[in-house]
Amino acid sequence: MSDSRPKKLIRAEELMYSGKVEEAFEIITAFEKKSSLKPKDQLSALLLRGRIYSSKIQIKEAINVGELAFPMSQEQGKVLESIEALLLKALIYNFAKFDESLEYILQAEELLNSISLDSESTLFRLRLQILVAKAWVHFYKGESNVSIDLALEGLRVAEKTEKKFDIAPVLTQLGMIFPHEGKAQLGLECAFKGLELFKDLNFQDGIAFSLYAVVAAYFFMGEVDQALKFENQFLTFKEISDFMKFGNVIILSSIYREKGEPNKALEYLKKAERNILTNSSAYGSYMLEMGMIYRLLGEFEMAIEYLKQSLTYFTFNKIPHGMAYPLLYLLIINLDQNSMAESKKYLTQLEQISNKLDNKITKHAYQLGKAKVLIAGNRIHDHAEAEKLLKLITRDDIIFPDYHVLSLVSLCELLVGELLIYNNPEVLGEIQQLILQLIKIAESQNSFSWLAEVKLLQAKLYLIEMKIENAKLLLTEAQRIAEVHGLQMLARKISSEHDNLLEQSKAWESLNEEDASISERIELASVDGVIDRLQGKRTIEPPELLDEQPTLLLIIAEGGALLFSHKFVEDFLYEEDVISGFLTAFTAFSGEIFSKGLDRAKFGEDTILMEPIDKFSVCYLFKGQTYPAMQRLSLFVEQINNSTIILQALEKYFQSSQVLELKDSPLLESLIDETFIKRSIELNV
Repeated sequence: MSDSRPKKLIRAEELMYSGKVEEAFEIITAFEKKSSLKPKDQLSALLLRGRIYSSKIQIKEAINVGELAFPMSQEQGKVLESIEALLLKALIYNFAKFDESLEYILQAEELLNSISLDSESTLFRLRLQILVAKAWVHFYKGESNVSIDLALEGLRVAEKTEKKFDIAPVLTQLGMIFPHEGKAQLGLECAFKGLELFKDLNFQDGIAFSLYAVVAAYFFMGEVDQALKFENQFLTFKEISDFMKFGNVIILSSIYREKGEPNKALEYLKKAERNILTNSSAYGSYMLEMGMIYRLLGEFEMAIEYLKQSLTYFTFNKIPHGMAYPLLYLLIINLDQNSMAESKKYLTQLEQISNKLDNKITKHAYQLGKAKVLIAGNRIHDHAEAEKLLKLITRDDIIFPDYHVLSLVSLCELLVGELLIYNNPEVLGEIQQLILQLIKIAESQNSFSWLAEVKLLQAKLYLIEMKIENAKLLLTEAQRIAEVHGLQMLARKISSEHDNLLEQSKAWESLNEEDASISERIELASVDGVIDRLQGKRTIEPPELLDEQPTLLLIIAEGGALLFSHKFVEDFLYEEDVISGFLTAFTAFSGEIFSKGLDRAKFGEDTILMEPIDKFSVCYLFKGQTYPAMQRLSLFVEQINNSTIILQALEKYFQSSQVLELKDSPLLESLIDETFIKRSIELNV
């Protein structure tokens, strides 16, 4: 069937499909300014403009076009144009009008099924628009499993059009949806494919949209540094829609909350608060995120204010899982403030929603809320009932991981309280089982902050069991998890916990010798902080970073032979020409410690760190905090690995069984000076 539209509109559509959207828009704008347009041409131009608005995610403008175009298409008896106008009107799902949006989509679908089309391309395009719209509605409603099926069908239809401009948005849509079903890697792959297609078209709005999906996928994978890397690319786009801006702010906040930097998260959220669209799909999530950040910061009144606004939004728009979340946390925050009456009010609302909707999300929220209220009552039989409720959740399918984690941590807290009272060692085994469940959830959700915190909690449990070496190994593992995944604040906190354990070694030895009670060990282990953080009650508070005081730097060859040494303090009792005693003791000591997988050890008043370079080992002795010292040593080793001259010098002296003097390697001297003395190399802290 031939295209009866004016050539300028056909040309504008061709430009749009080739990614030259701005040129297409200019042609349409100029065309619409003509005074003698036929009604059918005016309608065609209007709808094409609406499609461009939609592709640029300029939602309000696209909806307005649909509102204008629908009565025009009805008056002219244009079925295809009516379908397209309805699908533009259906974009109101972006304003959380899900039921109304679905009515428009179903009406469009019914019209499409009622006619026969000679043009497959028109059929594919309209069918694709219907599937994409449906997928977004179900996604925003929290039904991502349904959304994925619709989007995958949409992708199959889009591929039949063989147009990159059709395929790229659906790939990006899948990139956004897959992570919400625990398929972040698949989402990332789709987002990157969409990004490449948009780049081929040089369509800037599409590139920005795909980058946004890439950031979201990396965040769901727990790769916050990678997420921020692509976030920086996204932020270079100035002309993006309000919807993308608001969605991006929420992701940014979530990233910094995960990194343990709630103040930075709040900074980004506040920048967007003035312009947030109160009726947009992002509004409820935005207010919820604000409430959770303020709770972390201990500003409960502000947290309550924002959570109430989130609750109002989700209630008005009939989003049950959304309603449950702010209700539960309003209940919990009021318990934090000893407002039992307010908490019970929210518990009643949770019960009503749970009974009415009969789904597991609201059921778990109600059970959790009731358990929290019972625990706060401080009655023994209430605690027993709370434990039963929490176990019901933890034994059920994981529908919403946050509720499972909160239930497991609440059980841990209950059992620790029981330990303090009854000193029953059997309870320790129950807590270890809960920790194993927490580790499994953290790993399945790619939540590396949860994983590192749970490992820290497990280390403290080993301390209570007097398994000191096990605790040290877990602290080392927890810190590495945090560091690898860009969680520097948490890594610093765990490192300080490890330092504290080394400093308290005599106190732990005394408790062991005295066969101290479990309650005494719990007090020294100090589990409250990590339990509170896992429940979102407080943020990470690592100690202020202070530069360590270097004592000694050694490079040791295979077999324990000294290759290089440098003293930073004159009073260190170590004669460079009489090394055998110290070196023998040191290598035996360090070999025993580091072969177990530990990352540090005490040697007298100093702490020892060791890192390998090829066939050599660099040993660093210092006084003070380990975290900055570890960063400095890693940078030092990296610089040596990147220096052929230094490596060749080390090899030369190793082969000749000589000790390298500082004066023999000016480059090594300079590197030591810059890293350990002037400290001019920037650390990742």
